[in-house]
Amino acid sequence: TFPVRSISRNPISANVNFVFTLLYSGLEVDYPFSAHFEGIPQGINEINEIQCMLFPIPAKDLLNIQTENSISSVEIFDINGKLLKVVTPNSNNLASINVTSLASGIYFVKVLDENQKIAVKKFVKQ
Repeated sequence: TFPVRSISRNPISANVNFVFTLLYSGLEVDYPFSAHFEGIPQGINEINEIQCMLFPIPAKDLLNIQTENSISSVEIFDINGKLLKVVTPNSNNLASINVTSLASGIYFVKVLDENQKIAVKKFVKQ
């Protein structure tokens, strides 16, 4: 087994520290291992520190984002984790983002609320 000693996560980067313990002829040796990852890996679980609803899915011209609290910022990333767009909404808990410039495909949206809580959701651009 490879127990994880610590992990620090952000939707854009992660630091992971492992300790591999090898047992050979009654002797245990620990080998520490650290890794740093950038971007949003495929298969990432959506992060839901706040309640966040996206509609319509798939989005064609506008992507609407609704939360319980005021939205501080919205960031859109491509499937490789590249930041494509940053928007500071001018309404409280509803943001409408123009996505006409995005090619058809799968994207991630990171929503930050007034309490610095985040949600990361996938959406499809038609």
